[in-house]
Amino acid sequence: MTDGIAGLLIETHNWGKTVAFWQGLGYVLEFETDHHSGQLRHPGGGPYIFVAERPASQALKVMLAVGVKDAARFTPPGAATVVRPFTPQHFPVLEMMLADPDGREIAVHAPLPAARPSIGPENTAARVALWRALHVQVDPPPHVFEDEIGLRLVAPEPGWQNRPDMSAFTRPFRASIVARARFIEDLVEQQAALGVAQYLILGAGVDTFAQRRPELAARLQVFEIDQPGPQAWKRQRLVELGFGIPAFLHLVPVDFEAGDAWWDRLVASGFDSKRPAVVASMGVSMYLTRDAIAATLRQIAALAPGSTLAMTFMLPFELAEPELRPGLEQAARGARAAGTPFISLFAPAEMLELARAAGFRRVEHVPATALAERYFAGRTDALRPPNNSEELLIATT
Repeated sequence: MTDGIAGLLIETHNWGKTVAFWQGLGYVLEFETDHHSGQLRHPGGGPYIFVAERPASQALKVMLAVGVKDAARFTPPGAATVVRPFTPQHFPVLEMMLADPDGREIAVHAPLPAARPSIGPENTAARVALWRALHVQVDPPPHVFEDEIGLRLVAPEPGWQNRPDMSAFTRPFRASIVARARFIEDLVEQQAALGVAQYLILGAGVDTFAQRRPELAARLQVFEIDQPGPQAWKRQRLVELGFGIPAFLHLVPVDFEAGDAWWDRLVASGFDSKRPAVVASMGVSMYLTRDAIAATLRQIAALAPGSTLAMTFMLPFELAEPELRPGLEQAARGARAAGTPFISLFAPAEMLELARAAGFRRVEHVPATALAERYFAGRTDALRPPNNSEELLIATT
């Protein structure tokens, strides 16, 4: 049994024109590979369209793809011929190729098997922690943000500063990471002074607010949502380093791949939806579908009046400064290779409209230029967050 039609696979001799055609019909490019193929989906829902460029000498075909939940449990129908068994593709899916009684090929797509639970932090979370520490170690003061506790948690191999992702090439991204971290904690401090007493971090990773700012954190109930494996690792490391788990810190494991409802887990951990909160979601939205982002926004917009969401979003690469694009493309390739492709990129106006539609009372775009003026003015080392790369949405209920 299948879940019905999942998508349409279209071969083309002109990738750019074909994508533009479907975009003209209202479809949005969810991700693009580095060899002229990618996936589009209509904001209203429905099957995806996967477009792949082929050589001019090759005949083109259009193929239906049906979806199944589990490749191991799928049995092809008796009238079908298995042309190719399930094999991994260059986008995150297993694909079986069947031929129907008339010889037409039909693709069957299944999700990749769930990885074994991680016994450490996600690569991106560890990189963020190291960038924050590197800012303290190699950039001259005044430091925008000081955090070396994350470095102690990750405990990288000696010489980690010489890793390619710590090179001068990534310096603008390091600036962006410390700028957004400083902005969020300034916001939390400001809201705490107004009486807000809950702070929720979605995709917390190696966040160290509770350990670095215990005098502020103790005035709040701090909730960190993350995948069970990385969060179990973090809990263990906090105990090993002597920080422990204070009463105000609530580690909320959510297995998104297994379909856990993060909201239910959060409320069960003591979060009070009737009281205002600050909600932070940093470096997460680009990995989610537009529908998933919209659903999360609606959930947060329903919080008590006086709640504030701070969420980063990534802009389409063509809006970025030309010298920054190679780094962004390299990051996108790395994300694809890790099985977590960039899916959703937004122009600021699109993100603001999505937040308004979710029900927020007030929405604001905070560009990188504003962060540069606020935190980097007067620096003589040219350290600045890049423009039109990853920027901030601030939304209030």
